[in-house]
This record gives sequence, C-alpha cells and structure tokens, in this order.
Amino acid sequence: ERDMQDAGFHRDRHQRWTKDGRRARIELLTTSGNPLRLKAVQLLAAQLTSAGFDPTISVLRPEVFFASYVARGRFDMALYAFSQGIDPSLTKYFACSEVARAPNWAGKNNFHYCRPNLDRLLERADRELDVTQRAATTHAIIERIATDVPTIPLYQVPDTLAWNKRVHGVRPNSLGRHLWNVDEWWVDRR
Repeated sequence: ERDMQDAGFHRDRHQRWTKDGRRARIELLTTSGNPLRLKAVQLLAAQLTSAGFDPTISVLRPEVFFASYVARGRFDMALYAFSQGIDPSLTKYFACSEVARAPNWAGKNNFHYCRPNLDRLLERADRELDVTQRAATTHAIIERIATDVPTIPLYQVPDTLAWNKRVHGVRPNSLGRHLWNVDEWWVDRR
C-alpha cells in the first residue's frame, strides 16, 4: 500500500490502483504446455485483481518465452521452473556475469539480479573445498538473496523415485538429479 502511494498511485472508486488516470497493469508471463503453471498464473492474476491491479496473462512457447522475453528482461512477472545441478552452486542464477546481454542473450540469471558484493561471495563459495566453510558462505549468500527477494519460489513439484529391491546403490538426491551416482548402481542376479 505504502509503496504504491509513494510511487504516486491512489485507489479509484473501484479500489483499483491508478495514476494520472491510468490503471496499474501487471503482465504475467508463463510457458505453454504446463497445466499446473497455467493454474498458478490464473491464481496469481485473481490475487492481483483483488489487490487492485489490472493483470493480463500471456502464455508463450518456451523458446519464445525465454529467448525473447525473460532473457531480455521484458516482463513484469514471469512464472517458470528452474532446477539445480548436483553441485549446489548458486552462481549461474545470481551472478552479475550470468545476466543475459546482447548480442547473444546467453546467461541463466533470468532475474536480472546483480549485486557485485554477492558475486564475491558466490566466487568464494564455488572455490571453497572445506564443506563447513562452503556451507557458511552459502548461508550468507542465501540470507542476502532472501533479503533482496529477486525471486519468489511458489511451489515444488513432487519428485518420486522408485526402484526394484534387486537394484542396489541408489541414493536419492534432493536436488532431483537421481542418476547422479548411476555408476554405483548394481542389480542382483535372479
């Protein structure tokens, strides 16, 4: 409420945020082909409407969504999934060097979040071999990201791994990369 007022907006007689006779519009972007994601965007739009905004929803093919909109920062709000690799480095998502730029628009920092002092922590965590020290540095990184809020995780899709009792050596990975130790798996002979 206060931020909207500080930005010059006020509530009209319908409780919509307006400024200079124009409504506060928010475009929600998401990718096509994912019914759960579409439902989430529809729920967000309903909540934004209740809060006095005028939301629109755009559903785009993933290749258009990422290359033409998200990478270039052409969005108000974007809903999509991202996953982490086996090594829990946060650099590819939050380092300044990973913000996509012309001419090729490569980079995974789709949040367009850049804090040089955070980059120093990211680099330190990636180089650290001592697990305790790396955990402490990663905790400091996560605290900074939580304070700045460049992204808001909305939900985690359930991930289930099942295997036959004849298979041994399977160690589930909370990051969802279940084949990470496939070289250690073996199967009992019948």
